[in-house]
Amino acid sequence: MKTTVMLILLMSFSVMSYAEQGDIVVRGKTIKLEKEGAVKPLKSVKNIVVKGKVIRVGDTFDSVLSVIKQSDVFHQSVKNDNQGNMHVFKYIETDGKKFCLTIARIEYPGPYRIILIDLL
Repeated sequence: MKTTVMLILLMSFSVMSYAEQGDIVVRGKTIKLEKEGAVKPLKSVKNIVVKGKVIRVGDTFDSVLSVIKQSDVFHQSVKNDNQGNMHVFKYIETDGKKFCLTIARIEYPGPYRIILIDLL
């Protein structure tokens, strides 16, 4: 129960954190929010197929590294929430897909896990 509540809180925080940062400009490409200060409606999914492998919410980040290469990451940012938990946002473009993986620890001690997959 405690882990489920924590996961829901982490997921809701990560979507808001992404939106509050404003437009993202990387390599001359801009990912725009609808209006200044408005939350861009992202489509969150539970899994995504990349290079023939399935990445799921809950997978460890170490297991994802066997699929995603550093050259696939076009932007990365880090945020801390009010409780001091670190969230890593990896913006990825590969196989004609653009998505953001939100990575955080669900349990302490424990591995970093994918807590949210947003399609861009």
